[in-house]
Amino acid sequence: MHLEHSVVQHSVIVGFWSLVVPLGLTGLAARQDIRSREIPDWVPLTLVGWAVVATAMHWNAISWPAFGVGLGIGLAVGILLFASGGFGGGDAKLLIALGAALGWKGILVTLVLMGLFGGVMSIVAKFRGKRDLAYGPAIAAGVTGYALLYGSAVLLLSHHAVVVR
Repeated sequence: MHLEHSVVQHSVIVGFWSLVVPLGLTGLAARQDIRSREIPDWVPLTLVGWAVVATAMHWNAISWPAFGVGLGIGLAVGILLFASGGFGGGDAKLLIALGAALGWKGILVTLVLMGLFGGVMSIVAKFRGKRDLAYGPAIAAGVTGYALLYGSAVLLLSHHAVVVR
């Protein structure tokens, strides 16, 4: 029982820490995007660096293949949205970094949630008479939504594993 509880406790801690850095950095990016309509390059670079170290050290639950596929999805969607004029360069770079940090499953959930939050933000902006909006907050909201879903699942599974055994 002690070993099983220790393993479960480790997975909860890893799940928590694997999201703290992406949440913090996307929050900073959103704040800066609102203020200046720019996301500094150091934000996605720091996030990619953290993702590489976290994956190598097993600080997150992401394998190297999930890292690579997530990076590829972030790259493809980021380039597509940048080329179509829907994203600025900072938004695209942040999405690429998030793909690496969250893996392919995490970036897919984040993209769906980001699209939902961004759609709501666009409707509100239109009603306020604005034609342009910073998309960093929608990206941060998508990551936050993913963190809440992922965190809830980790806690639920860990509780089940401890109670059932």
